[in-house]
Amino acid sequence: MKESKSLQRFKSYTALFMIILIALACTLAYLVSKDIAITCVCGIGAAIVGVIFALIANKTIKKAIRDEKEIKKVKDAISEELEYNAPVPCVVIYGFGKIIWYNNISTTLFNRRDLLNKRLTELFPELDLEQITTAEEELLIQNFIIEDKIYDIKSESIKKQNRLTLEFDTYHVLYFIDVTERQEAYSKYELSKTLFGYCYIDNYEEILNSTEETKRPMMLGVLERKLQTWTKELGASLKKIEKDKFLFVISKENLNQIVEGKFKILEEVRKISVGNELPITISIGVSLIGENIDTLMEYSKDCAELAMSRGGNQAVVKKNENDYDYYGANSKQEAEGNNNSKAKARIKAYALKELLQSVDNVLIMGHRYSDLDCLGASVGMYSAAKAVG
Repeated sequence: MKESKSLQRFKSYTALFMIILIALACTLAYLVSKDIAITCVCGIGAAIVGVIFALIANKTIKKAIRDEKEIKKVKDAISEELEYNAPVPCVVIYGFGKIIWYNNISTTLFNRRDLLNKRLTELFPELDLEQITTAEEELLIQNFIIEDKIYDIKSESIKKQNRLTLEFDTYHVLYFIDVTERQEAYSKYELSKTLFGYCYIDNYEEILNSTEETKRPMMLGVLERKLQTWTKELGASLKKIEKDKFLFVISKENLNQIVEGKFKILEEVRKISVGNELPITISIGVSLIGENIDTLMEYSKDCAELAMSRGGNQAVVKKNENDYDYYGANSKQEAEGNNNSKAKARIKAYALKELLQSVDNVLIMGHRYSDLDCLGASVGMYSAAKAVG
C-alpha cells in the first residue's frame, strides 16, 4: 500500500532528529557526563517529537477544513443547479398548502415570478389539498390538467423536528411531471382499437310478409346498400352473417362519430320504403370492453340482443361491466327484461294504428260469452281507437 505524504514526511523528520539526538548525546557524554547527557537528550527528543506531531496535526486539521469547504461548495452548486435548471417543476408546501420553496422552472408553470408563501389552492383550486396533506406515503395524482397540458403530480412527505417545540413538522414536496405526450399517444392508441358490432333486423319476417313478393329482393337490396354505405363512410367493414344479421368491424374513433350522431342510421333505415307496408327497424350492439376478440364479440352480440329485447329500433353500447348507453326509440329507464316478442308487439301496434287511421268508424266486439279477459281487451281497444281519434 502506498504511504501518504504526511507519513513519509514524518519518517524523514524522525530519522533526521534521531541522528541529531545521537550526535548531541555523544557530544554531552564526552564533554560532561553520561547521566546528564541521557537526561538532556530524552527531554529534547520528547519536545522535538511533540512539536512534530503538533505541526502534522495542525496541517491535517487545516486540510480537513479545506476539504469540507470544498464539499460544501460542490453541494451548493448542485443545489443551485437543481433550483434553477431542474427539468421538472418542484415546490415544497407546509401547513395548509403554503409554498415555502420552489425551483425556477415552477414560475413558468404557475405563470408567476414570486410563489413564496402563496397557497397552492389559490393557484389550482381543483387540486385536492387534503388528499396531499393527509397522505403518509408517496402519492401520485394522475392526469391533472393545467391549461392545455396534462401533468402527473408526485407528492412525497418529509418530517423534520422543530428545534423549539421538539415536535416533527411535515413538509410535502410536489413534482409536476408533464405527461401530455404520453397521454396523447395513449389516446391515439385507444382510438385506433378495433371493435366489433352486430346489426339485427328486428322485424324481418313481418317486413317480408308485408311486401309484395316481386319487391322483396329490391327492398332487401336497398337495406343492405344503405348499411354498406353507412359503414364505408365511417371506414368500417360490414359482413352479412345471416339473412337478418350483420357483423361490422370499426375503430373506436369512428364509433365515437356514430355516438355523437346518436346513431342516425336507425332513422335512415326506418325511412326505407320500397313496397313494404311496415317500417324496417334494426337493433345495433357494440361493446367497448373485452379481454380478447371472442369476449368482445360476445359482449357486442349481447348488446344487440338486449336492444331487440327492449323493443328494437335502437342501439346499445357497453362501456363498462354494468354500464350501458342507449340510443334510439327507447330510453334507459325502461325495463330491460322483456323478450323478443316486444319487437313484434310494436310492429303489430304500428299496423293497428294505420288501420284505425284509415277508417271512420270502429266497432269493438268480444266473444259470445264474455269474461274479464274479453272485457279488458275491449277497454284497451277502445282506448287505442280513442287515442288515434
